[in-house]
Amino acid sequence: MDCVELFRRTALTGSYCTDLKIAIETAFGEHTNGRHQVKDASREVRHLAYQIAKSQSITKHPHGSHDSNQKISYSEGLSG
Repeated sequence: MDCVELFRRTALTGSYCTDLKIAIETAFGEHTNGRHQVKDASREVRHLAYQIAKSQSITKHPHGSHDSNQKISYSEGLSG
């Protein structure tokens, strides 16, 4: 579908979509401002870290000698 066809099919839906948005917001008591909302992801990151630690799907395996240049590799075997 090209841009002209897309515009022809959707140009008149703007006012309907606005009315629908207002009706839904009124019904659920939630209102949006239409701008992108920044969400704090720190809680989700902590939860993910906890789940990874709990599942023990990522483990440290030291390789090489026991000097200060010891390398650590991570094996990732995420399951389920």
